[in-house]
Amino acid sequence: MEAIAFDSDTGKATMYNVDKYYMSYGNAQKANALNKEGTVNYSFKQNDNNQTVIKLSGKMSGVPFDETLTVKTKTHGKNKDKTLNISGYKAVRDVDADKTNIVFVRASAPKTK
Repeated sequence: MEAIAFDSDTGKATMYNVDKYYMSYGNAQKANALNKEGTVNYSFKQNDNNQTVIKLSGKMSGVPFDETLTVKTKTHGKNKDKTLNISGYKAVRDVDADKTNIVFVRASAPKTK
């Protein structure tokens, strides 16, 4: 699976490969499960249908990279064996005019006291 960490201070998104869902970014870091693929620029905007569009662009492994994620409707699921609840959005991933339906899940940051 692909995980993306957005840094609003720099306007950069770091893309990772992970082998499973983690409850948070911090948990994935602790498990040493974030295999970095690269860092790219990102932007958010609304399209004419009032859908969020995320544009990612830069170079991945020295190769030009452009990806657009169009966020559609809310969705959720539950793994009954592990009682893991996941909420996110149905989305369309467009890489080089090749569109794929995906689920875009947002992991929350760990709660602090």
